[in-house]
Amino acid sequence: MDKTGSNIRLIIEQCLEGNRKAERKLFELYYGYVFSITLQYSSKREDAEEVCAEAFVKIFKNLDKYDADLPFKPWLRRIVVNTAIDHIRKHQKYNKQHIIELAHVPEVASVPNTALSDMGYKELIACIQELPPAYRAVFLLYAVEGYKHHEIAEQLGISVGTSKSNLAKARKKLQWLVCQKNGDLKACMDQ
Repeated sequence: MDKTGSNIRLIIEQCLEGNRKAERKLFELYYGYVFSITLQYSSKREDAEEVCAEAFVKIFKNLDKYDADLPFKPWLRRIVVNTAIDHIRKHQKYNKQHIIELAHVPEVASVPNTALSDMGYKELIACIQELPPAYRAVFLLYAVEGYKHHEIAEQLGISVGTSKSNLAKARKKLQWLVCQKNGDLKACMDQ
C-alpha cells in the first residue's frame, strides 16, 4: 500500500481536476522516491534532476491513464524507469567513449562477501553511477527491475547479445569498483 493509503486516490482525483495544491502534494510525496530511481540511472546529480523533472511531467500528463484499482507506486516507477531509459537512449551516442575505458579494467576473481556488506547504500550507488551509461542501464534493468535480456534489448534498441555482454561487463566493472572503494584490490585478485 502507498504511504498515503487511501488518500492517494483523493489526491489523484484532485490532480485530475487541475488542483495545483494536490499536484504539489503528489510531487512532495513522491519526489524522494522518484529522485532515488533517477539517481541510479544517472552519472551525475544534474542528470538525475533532469530525468526526475521529465518523469514528473510524464506522470502528470498520464495520470488519467492510471488505474485506481492498482497500486500507484509500481505505475509511477514504470514511468520513471522508462523516462530514464529514454534519456539514456537520447544521449547514448555521446557516451561511446566510456565503453572503451573498460578494456583497461583488470580481471577480478570475485568480490569478497565482506566488501559488499561493509558498503553503504550511497557507496554502492556511487559505484553504479561510475558505470558507463549503457552498462548501468542494462545492469539496473536486469538486476533491479527484473527485466529479461530480450526485454532490455527491446527497450534500449540493442541486441540480446549486447544486453548480455553489457551485463557481464557491468558486473566486472562493479566488482573492480567495489574492491577499489574498499581498498582491498589484492583480496579480489587473489581469489
